[in-house]
Amino acid sequence: MVPQPAPHRSPRRWQRGIQWALMLLAAILLVVVVRSYRLQRAREGDALASFLARGAGTRVTAIELERPGEQIRVTADAGQWRLEAPLADLASRRMVGECLRALESLDVLRLLPDAELAPFELDPPRVRMTLTLRNGEQRAIRLGATAPASGQIYAHWDGLAGVAIIPRFIAHQFFLNDLFFWREREILPSVRAPIDSVWVDAGGPRIRAQRHRLESWSFLAPRDREADGVALERTVAGFWRFQYNAFFDDPAQWPFLGLDPPLARWIVFRGGRIDTLRIGRRLDNGAMAVQLAGRPPGRMRDDLFEFFTGGLAALEVRRFLRPDSVGIVRLLVTDGERGRCWARTAQWLTGPAPAESLGVWEAGRLPWRETSALLPARDPAIEQEIANLFVLAGERWAEPLAAPAAADHYDLRIHLWDRDGQHAWIYFTPTPAGGAPEEAAYGTAVGTRFPRRPMTVAAESLERWRRRLRAAP
Repeated sequence: MVPQPAPHRSPRRWQRGIQWALMLLAAILLVVVVRSYRLQRAREGDALASFLARGAGTRVTAIELERPGEQIRVTADAGQWRLEAPLADLASRRMVGECLRALESLDVLRLLPDAELAPFELDPPRVRMTLTLRNGEQRAIRLGATAPASGQIYAHWDGLAGVAIIPRFIAHQFFLNDLFFWREREILPSVRAPIDSVWVDAGGPRIRAQRHRLESWSFLAPRDREADGVALERTVAGFWRFQYNAFFDDPAQWPFLGLDPPLARWIVFRGGRIDTLRIGRRLDNGAMAVQLAGRPPGRMRDDLFEFFTGGLAALEVRRFLRPDSVGIVRLLVTDGERGRCWARTAQWLTGPAPAESLGVWEAGRLPWRETSALLPARDPAIEQEIANLFVLAGERWAEPLAAPAAADHYDLRIHLWDRDGQHAWIYFTPTPAGGAPEEAAYGTAVGTRFPRRPMTVAAESLERWRRRLRAAP
C-alpha cells in the first residue's frame, strides 16, 4: 500500500491565524490600559477636592486678589459689586459673575498627587485669590508657575492633596488681568428697567423728556417744542452701547476735563433708579470726558458728543415735513407768478403750471390729475431732492408769527401731495448777504409742521429749486 502525503496548510490560513492572534493581544492590552487609567483616576479622585462647589458662587460676598505689589478687593453691596481696593469704584458685575462661574466648574487637567508646593512656586504663590462666603468661611486658591510642557498653570487650594494643573486661559482672564477689567466699564450700570425719562441741562432751557416706547418721546419741558424721538433714542442708547475705555483716577487731571462745571448734565430715570452723568469736553483721539456721580471720571467715544451737549438744538424736531418722501406723487414749485409741477407715475413727469391754476393748487387741491400734458422729467436728481426736503431742518428759531404764514410773503413755495391727497408745504425767502438773493447763504422758512414758527435754514438746497423753477419752459 502506497503511503499518502500529509495535507498541506495554505499560507493564507497562517496569515489569518496571525491576524486573529494580534487582535486578541491588542484587546488584552486595551483592557489593561483602561483598567490602569480608571485606577489612576480613582486614586486622583480620592486626592481631588473641588475648590468651589456648583452654586456656591451665589454665596460669595467678597473676592480678594493678591499679586506682587497689588491687591484688588471686591465686595457685594446692596445687589451690586463694588471695588474697595486699590480704589473705591463700581466693580464689573459681568467680570465677577464670569469669574465665579469659572471657579465653580474649574477643570483640573491633571493632578500631581502628594506633590510638594514649593517647587511649583505655590509656597509662596505667585497669585492668591480668596473668596469670602456669606457665613464668614474663606476659601483661597493659589496659582504658581507655568507647566513647561503644556503651558498650563500650577494651582493649589485647601483640601487638595497635591498640585493641580488648570487651564491657562482661566489664570489670564481672572487672576492676571489688570484692574481696568475688574472695574465697571458701562457708562450706566445695567439694570432690568429701561430708561423712563431724562432731564438735560446743556446751557439752554432745561429739557424734561419722557419716553413712551421705542423712538417715541415727548417734552414735558419746554412744552412748546417737539421732541425728536430718533435723536433722543440714539443718544440714550449711547449710554450702554459705548463703554469707558480709560479712567482718570488722579484728581490732578480733573480740572482739564471740562467737568466743573460740565458742558451738559444728564439725569437718567430707570425703574425708580436715578443716575446723574456729567459731560465734559472733547479729548484727543476721538474721546470725550464723562463722569457718573459717585465714580471717577472716564473717557468714552465722542460719536454722540453733539447730542449730549447740544441741548434743544440737538434733541428737538426742527424739520419742516414729516418723513414720508416715498409717498409723494405730486410736487409744485412756485414764486407766485409762475410754477412748475412734477408728477410721479411710472416715472417722473414735469410741466409748467398754468397761471390760473396756481392759486387753486396752492390752496391744497391735488394738481395734474391727468398727466397726459406732462413730459418725462429730464432731471435725474429729482427723487433725491425731494428726499432732501424731508430731512431739511432749521438751524435756529426766529420770532413766532401771530398767524400762520401767508404764502405771498415768501419768494419760493414748495407744495407736496402724497398718494392719499394729503398736502404739505414749505415757504422760503432768502436773506441777501451782500449779493443777489440766490447767493445768500441762509434764508427764513416755515413749513406744515410749524406754520407759525419761522426758522433760519441753509439756503443751498432750496436755491436749487429756484433754479429749476427759472428753467421751466
